[in-house]
Amino acid sequence: MNTEHNANHGATADGSPKSKCPFSGAGAAKPTTDVDLLTREMILDPFPWLATVRKEQPVVYLEKHDLWLVSRHEDVMSVYKDMETFSSANAHQAQYDIPPSIVAEAGPDWRLPVDHLLNSTDPPEHMPLKRILVQKFHSILEGMDEWAIPLANRHIDKMVPNGKADLVAEFTWPFVIDVFARLLGIPAEQTGRFRAFAEGWFELTGSSSLPEDRIEAAFRNFLFFERFLTRVVAERRQNPQPDFPTLLISSQAAGAKLSDRQILTNLIGFVVAGTDTTANSIAQVIYALITNPQVLARIMSDPSLIPTVIEEAMRLRCPVRGMVRVTTRETTLGGVTIPKGANVYVHIASGSRDGDKFDHPDQLDPDRANVTRHLAFGAFGRVCLGAPLARKELSIAVNLLTQRLPNLRLAVTQGELQYTQSIIIPSLRDLRIEFDPIADAAPKASSPQAA
Repeated sequence: MNTEHNANHGATADGSPKSKCPFSGAGAAKPTTDVDLLTREMILDPFPWLATVRKEQPVVYLEKHDLWLVSRHEDVMSVYKDMETFSSANAHQAQYDIPPSIVAEAGPDWRLPVDHLLNSTDPPEHMPLKRILVQKFHSILEGMDEWAIPLANRHIDKMVPNGKADLVAEFTWPFVIDVFARLLGIPAEQTGRFRAFAEGWFELTGSSSLPEDRIEAAFRNFLFFERFLTRVVAERRQNPQPDFPTLLISSQAAGAKLSDRQILTNLIGFVVAGTDTTANSIAQVIYALITNPQVLARIMSDPSLIPTVIEEAMRLRCPVRGMVRVTTRETTLGGVTIPKGANVYVHIASGSRDGDKFDHPDQLDPDRANVTRHLAFGAFGRVCLGAPLARKELSIAVNLLTQRLPNLRLAVTQGELQYTQSIIIPSLRDLRIEFDPIADAAPKASSPQAA
């Protein structure tokens, strides 16, 4: 199958042809590997291989993916800092052609609604757009504990009498989706396709070997969600509500330089980036805790450690593996020359386990002094817009789950972790846990408020 990846990434950010020559510079062979990051083993645990790469080939060309892998913390930070050389213009392009059935339904001119998405913009558009979104987004988080904690407790209430649960299906996704339904001002019953849409997005952008039925389903979810949020925006223009779409519309009406298309595509990105990443973050943090029972015991005896432990678990179990950038000019990184128009895979999770930056990087250390130097939420001008919300949801979830599920542990039925296929965000399919059942499911009056 000819892929949209090859079509869209076959040119540089300024439209000039991209070279796929296996050499870089004046006749010098470039560091190359034929490792496939989409194998089951590499999706499950790429970190032993990455540790070797960081030492021997910190910037290396991945032949199977047509990507330049950047693995060291220092080099990842360099990419984040230089937004002009490392463009995000192609960051969210699908790796597949739009299926004929979708073209027939949406029309020949339809494209994925990722244009003007904050994470796909570069200077000079990026920062003015980000300032508008940050101001409006942060304002909706005020007083969040009052309504988000009851949402979390409602799902835990259903779990506690059973003594076991699939945390992903029964808590992380339902809780996060409920939060976003509230922020979007839509009924919970209209969120049934949120998970499939979000996971499909990162499969389309982060995998080159999906089966055709999965490709079509992912594109169809994109089309459905674009139409759904188009209706939401139209309704809010007629009937404003105390929600995020209305805040963006009112900002536009007040004179902010925010186009109709920017409102739509950033609402789409808001949902995708905010649901999949946070649902996976909660699951990965809990997995880190139940596989490190001594750390779990410490936070249960001293909940003030929870914020630091969350950051440390995000460093160790980073839900976002990496992001793609395209070079706007020839550049040198880590002593390696990368040509103009090259696709650069910035491995965030690898940088967050760099032994030159973090002592004993593969251990969960609740006393790590420099834990906030992890890369899970980006850096510099690319710091994640939704980081404050994600941290709030994580704090609520970890506080309540560790308090309300006694003797929390990994279920004996939990086998090898299973993920969706993506080098961007491999989404954890399930996480089976066990705990001592409680007949009275009501949360204690002393339930901790999230920090």
